[in-house]
Amino acid sequence: MPSNQNPAAHNAVLQSDFYFQQQTAESIQKAISFAQEAVRLDPTYALAYAKLSQAWRQYGASFATGNAEKAYEEARVAAEKAASLAPDLVEVRKAIGWISMTPGLDFRAAEKEFRRALELSPGDAGAKNALSYALMAQGRLAEAEQTCREAILLDPLVTVLWYNLGRLAVAAGRYQDAEEAFRKGLEIQPHAARFYTYLATLDILQKNPTAALQQAQLEPDDFWREYALTLVQQTQTNRAAADTALKNFSSKYATNGAYQIAGLPVGNNYTVYAEALNGAANPSQFNNALTLLCRNAMTDAGWPPLQACIVPSVDINFTTRTRPGP
Repeated sequence: MPSNQNPAAHNAVLQSDFYFQQQTAESIQKAISFAQEAVRLDPTYALAYAKLSQAWRQYGASFATGNAEKAYEEARVAAEKAASLAPDLVEVRKAIGWISMTPGLDFRAAEKEFRRALELSPGDAGAKNALSYALMAQGRLAEAEQTCREAILLDPLVTVLWYNLGRLAVAAGRYQDAEEAFRKGLEIQPHAARFYTYLATLDILQKNPTAALQQAQLEPDDFWREYALTLVQQTQTNRAAADTALKNFSSKYATNGAYQIAGLPVGNNYTVYAEALNGAANPSQFNNALTLLCRNAMTDAGWPPLQACIVPSVDINFTTRTRPGP
């Protein structure tokens, strides 16, 4: 949808889209910059504000290690401006829906927005992908996977679709399918963040720490590489070194969102309440060496589709609860 006021603004939006697909901290910052240029060139360009909102939200959710709150606030402001200009624009509904996802964690509200976006544009792969995330966050995994596959049929070059499909496969225990999805994403965007981190996690889940270390070292993004290496270290026999690495990582990145890091003191015992997706969870499925908290999107797609919470490698007593009904 070209700007009616300034075609250069539309070109800036296209540049923003290009960098957004690369999914690295640097590329998302460039996506933000180009979207900001678009709204500078045309202050009434609703599409540009919607893209700006989505880029800021993505930065806050996945990369803003020091200023996530600022990123989310910028996303809210841009979404509100977009809605004031063109409330029925599909990208506007998507922007509002993504804010409902994170930081709002209101998954039903997000689902409503994404379904509204699909009513406006049934063939929009991004809206299908967004709906898949909202369904995944509610534990509706079969629906989420079907919706994700529909989105891939519409546009197989959208990088985040392969994140989504791979994580859903992990949740279902289909590790080979997950690896294929992550590697497909790498074929599309070889420098995208997180794919190698996800591959490292797969190797850990399959008790192959040597391969996991190799994957972690290939992660191109600084934050996610440190994250993956710290996670791999939790599988090693040197518990003191693992605890130190985790403590250092938590101290360095503790502001990167509640779902990235559980800022819990080293050396304490914790009871982790794991929310089951379908009935009671079996405590035996938790690997104390891996020490994942929050049953994050890598091992449980029913939690918000951000990343892992990791806790110190101490004795952990697992109990479970069932997901509250509607």
